[in-house]
Amino acid sequence: MRAIYNFQLDEMAQNGKPVLSPWLVKWKKVAPPKSVQQEPPHFTVAQMAAIVNKAKTQMYRSLFLWRPARAGELFALRVETDVDFDEQTITIRRSVFEGEENTSKSDTGDEDRTRTVPIDASIVAELKKHLKGRRFGYVFQTRNGTPLRLSNVREDKLYPILEELKLVQPGVGMHAFRRGRISHLVYSGVSRQVIRDWCGHSSDRMIDHYTKLLRQHHAPEMAKLKPLLDPSWTPTDREETGTSSQVVVN
Repeated sequence: MRAIYNFQLDEMAQNGKPVLSPWLVKWKKVAPPKSVQQEPPHFTVAQMAAIVNKAKTQMYRSLFLWRPARAGELFALRVETDVDFDEQTITIRRSVFEGEENTSKSDTGDEDRTRTVPIDASIVAELKKHLKGRRFGYVFQTRNGTPLRLSNVREDKLYPILEELKLVQPGVGMHAFRRGRISHLVYSGVSRQVIRDWCGHSSDRMIDHYTKLLRQHHAPEMAKLKPLLDPSWTPTDREETGTSSQVVVN
């Protein structure tokens, strides 16, 4: 709309005609251009495994291996209260953003979304290697015992690995692990209720959004279904020529 208006002004000015008054165009009634919606970045299972194996230290290997928790929730985990190796679970009670602790919340902002999430034997093994018997403090912490900062993890640890693996794309970050893992859980047959409990989602809306990202699973899933038609079927002469015949039902 603005381009047409400016073109009209230029044409009138060049031809010596009276210039159109700006007040004739009601700019408030012109809708702003809509931004193009892009699929948020995510990691596939193979990509996540490659990232874990490229990690330089055991702490980051353990961090990148985790189930679909938010990065801030992982940074806030404490060894003495939130990790149970015997039960193979973690309890998410709080979140950390740039060093500040907050209560863990759901995607809808509900207060006190404490939840217990199971972890498999591989994560237990990697965590034990990382902690080396340590029984207190943050699970993932700096040398000074403070929680990790998302910006530092992203810029200093994750991005160099992504560059090496040629996985850099606009907007990619720690949340790409969460998106990929939630999609993988859905396609692995885990129920929506369980996924909501593990991930801290209040509804299926975000889960449905994430599952759109792993379309490579569609073909293998379709291969499990039986064909609708018998592949040995061939059309008759009448069907090939388009001639219809009357069917008599006794």
